[in-house]
Amino acid sequence: MIEKNSNKITEGVLKKDETGSFIEDLEGKRHFSGERIWEGYVSHWLKKKVFVRELKQLDYKTDMPIVLVWSGDAEELKNPVSNYIEVYYNERLIKYWSSFLGHVAANVNGDIFNFSNKINENEILSPEEYFYRPALGEFSPGLNGGQDFSNPKLPHYDKFGRRFMRSIHVIRIEGEGLDAAFLKDVFNKKLNKIHSTPIDPARPDFYRDFNFRKNSCATIIRDGLREGGFADASGFCPRDFFVSCAKSFRRMARERNLSVSLRLMSQLKVPEAPPSRMTPLLNPINHYRKRKCLDNLQVQIIP
Repeated sequence: MIEKNSNKITEGVLKKDETGSFIEDLEGKRHFSGERIWEGYVSHWLKKKVFVRELKQLDYKTDMPIVLVWSGDAEELKNPVSNYIEVYYNERLIKYWSSFLGHVAANVNGDIFNFSNKINENEILSPEEYFYRPALGEFSPGLNGGQDFSNPKLPHYDKFGRRFMRSIHVIRIEGEGLDAAFLKDVFNKKLNKIHSTPIDPARPDFYRDFNFRKNSCATIIRDGLREGGFADASGFCPRDFFVSCAKSFRRMARERNLSVSLRLMSQLKVPEAPPSRMTPLLNPINHYRKRKCLDNLQVQIIP
């Protein structure tokens, strides 16, 4: 077992037999054989090494804790890298008009900050929850494939692991000269402000002060980065902002001897989500910035 954030993490191999799916640990012992393991995990990681822990949310069919499974490196869990910032550009979800321009989130030293027009989506998530939550319980889509709140006791938010919902582009900066702890404090304050904002009785599930141009997923993170020293971070559309981050990160890297890297986390296809799509760049200058600051970075593709 690996201890992380007071949650026990089991390391083992995902297997399946006539009784169902389970995790076999390094000593050959079975785990989670009496619980429901999402078929999306089985389709991608059967017979592969994975990590597993339980979530506090319940599976609607079993009334047991939802089982979270993800693939990764055990060394990263035991000795996590510190002092880094990642910005995620999530490609658009084709079944939601509000996702037309995609989405942005930020990871600061292992805490992923997500900002949204929905109150319950303004949160801090661990990487395994952000990327790999199963389409079970409240995370799953409704019978019609989207969000379903017809039964308020059993809502379907259609917010499972982002890697199963769409492809994600990642720009990362790291090094000793980076004050990531300060930026984490900045984002925590922005999150607290959102949750302390009075609710609009007419739209109780929404963040009252959300604004596409001035107070959105991209602009909240943009403004936080500016407070953290990335003064040239700009843009309010997710992909344009992502390109701007590449420019800003590379400038900071030159000034403080930091490293910058680019990754593409390919969508892990499952029946619950159609393929995501790239959004266009709206600011013409960002085509130039993309060629100069992104296209000459080697992209590590994570299948």
